[in-house]
Amino acid sequence: MPTAKFSSKKKGKVIVILIIAALVVAGIVIGILLWKGRQSYIPEGFSADIDDQIKFYITITWEDIAEAEEYNVEYEYSLYSGQMHSQTVTSSEITIDRKRGELKYRVQSVIKGKANPFSAWQSYAVAPMELPFFIPPTLEPSEELENTFILNLPIVVYERYDKELVAVPTFEIKDKLPSETNFGQSIFRVISHSYTLPADEKGTFTVKVRALNNTTFTATDEKTGQLIPITENIPVELYDLYEPSDWIEISIEIE
Repeated sequence: MPTAKFSSKKKGKVIVILIIAALVVAGIVIGILLWKGRQSYIPEGFSADIDDQIKFYITITWEDIAEAEEYNVEYEYSLYSGQMHSQTVTSSEITIDRKRGELKYRVQSVIKGKANPFSAWQSYAVAPMELPFFIPPTLEPSEELENTFILNLPIVVYERYDKELVAVPTFEIKDKLPSETNFGQSIFRVISHSYTLPADEKGTFTVKVRALNNTTFTATDEKTGQLIPITENIPVELYDLYEPSDWIEISIEIE
């Protein structure tokens, strides 16, 4: 009889263990199902694009989640690194300003007033817009002064958000005398520039010019006396949308 009594206790312990194990397994299964449910609320299927007709803006879309009441969108431009932007929308798309460089963004769904986990960060490379030379620069001998040449700066325009065309205000210039191998230091101008060369310089005098996207004025460095760019009152569109233009190189023969 003692043996039977011991066996009964043992069976009871086994049953308790099995019940506990079953509850643990059930809890794990429920947890997995809940986790999968929450995972299905994380937006995916992202796309970012710039419409040729609306070239100043970027439209981001993702797959719609039927239960979602709204979406929280966070995004950052590499041009302004560290400045995070956030917006809330009620549909599965958002239109934001175009800025050159890399755009990073992520989206979070809100269901029954509860915010779900954010999606993974997405990335979109935003190409800069080009600064076209409408009238190229010219380099001409002065009619009044010997050994002097006048650089007439080009006319370069850019389009603003309001569609108005505006002239780029500032240019970077470098020059190379016939006796020099490399171009000299940059100077910055908003109007034409004149060069007076040494009388013994003979050969090819070369100047190269490019339009800038980040300056509106010039200043003089107190130590070197060189003209330097300063970045006050930068036209927003010019800096955000455009890169400096390509260099244009022009030469003139000095006899």
